[in-house]
Amino acid sequence: MFEKTFHFCPVGLAHVSVDGSFIRVNKRLCDFLGYSDEELATLTFQELTASDYLDEDLSYLERLMAGDIDDYAIEKRYVRRDGEQVWAKLTVSLVRDQRGNPDYFISIVEDIDEKKR
Repeated sequence: MFEKTFHFCPVGLAHVSVDGSFIRVNKRLCDFLGYSDEELATLTFQELTASDYLDEDLSYLERLMAGDIDDYAIEKRYVRRDGEQVWAKLTVSLVRDQRGNPDYFISIVEDIDEKKR
């Protein structure tokens, strides 16, 4: 059931490693960014984040990993495969391993491009 929920969710979903590489993505995220899941597996979210928003995103990730916050949500622009920048609401939480060390991020990417234009 979880597998179907992940893949058929109406928003983009990703599991992202602590270094920023995509571990697992759903079709909605692939469609939004214009990449296949195989292509996204070779990229990092840093490479797909518009430069104006990267520092803010990384700052929140540091706070997540330090345990200062449990999750965060921001509006930011991603750079699609075709070079177009698109708006999204990004919500992120951190999964920790059994020892409490950061394991991976869960990212929810909601397309808000039409609302922002």
